[in-house]
Amino acid sequence: MRSADEIRNADPTRATPGNTRWEVEDTPWGFRYAALRDSKRDAASRGIRITAFAMPFHCLLADTPHMFVPADDGFTWFYDVRTDRRQPLDRNASNAERGVQVGVDVGPDHRKLRTLENNFMQDRRAMRAREEKWAYSGIAWGKPHQDMAVIESMGPIYDRTKEHLGVQDLGVVRMRQRMLDSVRTFMDSGDVPALAPESNYGSASGGAGTIPIDTAWQSFDGSQLVPARG
Repeated sequence: MRSADEIRNADPTRATPGNTRWEVEDTPWGFRYAALRDSKRDAASRGIRITAFAMPFHCLLADTPHMFVPADDGFTWFYDVRTDRRQPLDRNASNAERGVQVGVDVGPDHRKLRTLENNFMQDRRAMRAREEKWAYSGIAWGKPHQDMAVIESMGPIYDRTKEHLGVQDLGVVRMRQRMLDSVRTFMDSGDVPALAPESNYGSASGGAGTIPIDTAWQSFDGSQLVPARG
């Protein structure tokens, strides 16, 4: 597992809890939130990672739009789209990163091999050994499979009275506030705030990069933040 310093050196825009602050900005279509950290390499700049949430279910990361689309009252479809604004997408590399390689992560029918029934093939030995490819969770190849483990283990209706939100959950808190406010507005007036004329969804974009330290991050949209790839 990489240390916080190793993560910062590999990617100056990558946030770690101890040196990062989070800020949020409401928009007509939802909100944006930013993870900000000062750069150790250049005192005149800071790293930034912007995520946009476009109501009701679009989460826009730097290169990965996510859509959490309700299937019914108890289940949700999760769509994970991969893009690359720098160059043509390498499909094989993307499939490996997403954890959808046939014969490795999914079967010939493209159904996942790691499931809730087999505990997502969690390996406690590898977890204790802190092997990098297993991350801290003991689930192979890290984040995509961890996401599935968290999403699918929640159950149809998640009991939020048992959760403990922290400073990094600012986006979760604001998403719930915006959704609840929209529901109340609809119940009171019949209006859907996200459908207002000023809701320019074309401006909803995530991104990561560096900006001048004396410039407000709100003056940038995600499409302007495209870090160089080594």
